[in-house]
Amino acid sequence: MIVNTCDGNFTTEDVYIINQLLAKSVLPIVLFLGLMGNLVTCIVLVRLRRKSTSSASQIYFFALAITDAVIMASGLLRNWVSSQFCFDIRAFSGFGCKLHLFLVYTSMQMSSWILVSVNVQRCLMIKYPLKISILWTRGRSLTQLGLTLLVLSLINIHFFETNGLKPDFTCGSLTEEYRYFEAFFFVYVDFAVLCIIPFFCMLIGTVYISSSLKKAGEWRNNVVANENKILQKVRATAKTIIFLNILFLCTTLPICVYFVVDSYMRFGKNGPVNVDLDLARTICDLVQYAGYAMNILLYSVQGENFRDELKELFSFRCLKKCFCCK
Repeated sequence: MIVNTCDGNFTTEDVYIINQLLAKSVLPIVLFLGLMGNLVTCIVLVRLRRKSTSSASQIYFFALAITDAVIMASGLLRNWVSSQFCFDIRAFSGFGCKLHLFLVYTSMQMSSWILVSVNVQRCLMIKYPLKISILWTRGRSLTQLGLTLLVLSLINIHFFETNGLKPDFTCGSLTEEYRYFEAFFFVYVDFAVLCIIPFFCMLIGTVYISSSLKKAGEWRNNVVANENKILQKVRATAKTIIFLNILFLCTTLPICVYFVVDSYMRFGKNGPVNVDLDLARTICDLVQYAGYAMNILLYSVQGENFRDELKELFSFRCLKKCFCCK
């Protein structure tokens, strides 16, 4: 049975219309750009790997591209299908309901912690610019990613027990106790793991980077030319990280706050307040998914090898197209 997600008595018609316009027009654009951007990133990184020019940091970029693509293909695609065709893909089967919830939550949290890992690596690069290739190897990067994924999976494994198809064929908490657990406990766990803890980790890195830049400015005129080039690269990287940390907070905080507010306002209530919350949810989703769509591009373009390979990829495609036309 396919569950219709568009039924309901909406007393605030204008709010509902705005919500539907955003979901049906803006949402697929973000979905397309996010999937294409992450796909292109994966292609570029694979090409760099074949040329033996990949680095430990590019392992994180590849993992970030895959993770964000999974988020787009699961979370955002589900939202678009729900608004466009009026059914929830989670309602196809009980196991699919459990798996989809687990996948969405775990992948979103994983994306945040990959960004933390990139920030830690950048801090080490600033502190040990000549030793970073030794301190942060590809093997250590893979090990750290695997351990992070394992911990996050354990945090979200409860979805296989607490959620499933209910008698009305909707995907959600199976009992009132489980519903209360997710609405008033797990929502804060997710808030902390997805946004607050990663942000504070990034904030610590930002403070360290800023203090390092201040100290570097005191002796930059006394360094030799080679070290001065390294310093300039570090300063450019540091400024980018500060900007990306602010972007991370702005794109993840709204949806986390929404879930907390939603737990208290929607729990046991129906009617117009739900329409307003639906619109707020759509806006927060768009902001969050736009962040996932931009993540990999903003991080990857920092690397000179990545930029060169990207230019070569598109110039090759353009030349091939022109040749075929002739």
